[in-house]
Amino acid sequence: MSASIRRSMLAGLPLLAALIWAPAAPAGGDPEAGKTVYQQHCRLCHDRGMMGAPKLGDAEAWKPRLARGEQALLQSVLHGRRAMPPRGGCRSCSDQDLENALAYILSRAR
Repeated sequence: MSASIRRSMLAGLPLLAALIWAPAAPAGGDPEAGKTVYQQHCRLCHDRGMMGAPKLGDAEAWKPRLARGEQALLQSVLHGRRAMPPRGGCRSCSDQDLENALAYILSRAR
């Protein structure tokens, strides 16, 4: 391998490392639209902390979940996790509805 190719490859390593270790893209939901979804479908558990659900606005309870990244949280919402059923039990909610609800919840968790 020539020295110029080797230098080019080495020059690109910082960019590659930045891409690999970059935080997950934030949820693209609309918190304002998500408030309605939350009130209709999520608050029963998340207002009371039922079955271990982190309460809305409890930054400490959400901290370890946020550490996993917003995309991981969205996957938990879509597919279920522990006591939370897939889609939070809302069969009529679209993926966008759920992403909006998550954006609302996260806006209150920080």
